[in-house]
Amino acid sequence: MWQKGLTLAGVWLVLNIVYAVVDLPHGAVQGASVGVAAATMSVANYAHYLHYVRGSQSWNLFEGYGKWR
Repeated sequence: MWQKGLTLAGVWLVLNIVYAVVDLPHGAVQGASVGVAAATMSVANYAHYLHYVRGSQSWNLFEGYGKWR
């Protein structure tokens, strides 16, 4: 599960760099941050399930999404 956490930290880092470089209005950055936080919660919850129930060791953040569970 640490692999997905490390990948997610990298995604957060890249997004924060983009926010710093691109001059966006405060509301746009705040809205995007809320969206990324919601996606992070969803990915972390499902990654926890995959790790403990199915024994997943994948780096793919979106493993299992888009399939019938």
